[in-house]
Amino acid sequence: MSRGLRLTNRAIALILVSLVLVLMYASSIKVYFAQQSEIAQHEASIRQHEQDIAALQDQVSRWQDPNYVKAQARERLGWVMPGEIGYKVITPDGVLAPSVHIGSSSTLPQGEHPTTWWERLTSSMAVADNPAPAKDEPATVTVSSAPSASASPGR
Repeated sequence: MSRGLRLTNRAIALILVSLVLVLMYASSIKVYFAQQSEIAQHEASIRQHEQDIAALQDQVSRWQDPNYVKAQARERLGWVMPGEIGYKVITPDGVLAPSVHIGSSSTLPQGEHPTTWWERLTSSMAVADNPAPAKDEPATVTVSSAPSASASPGR
């Protein structure tokens, strides 16, 4: 007799039942993963909407500040405060020139920072102490006859 692979009726029934169960659960598993993906998309959408709401609430709180409203009126509408003089620049072809914002934020190279008022003050004092010579005047050097304070008296 040959000793090959013999399947009994019970083994065949077990294989068929297992196959039917796999087919039944395969569609359910596919639906489960589709729902998990959809839930993740909705959660991301909720986070985005929460960020949008926070930005809008920040904007509402800024508009409740009277100084912000004044700044926006000055910038957008060109309003001036009493006692100030407002100027509009008109180009030679009769078109209103775009407004120039003083102190607009510009990108600085890496490692540099915007100058502060005290840095500008000290640099302007340094320039005032050592003015550049006029273009038509030659540079002159003044020599002091008094000994400098750093020279040692024994020399």
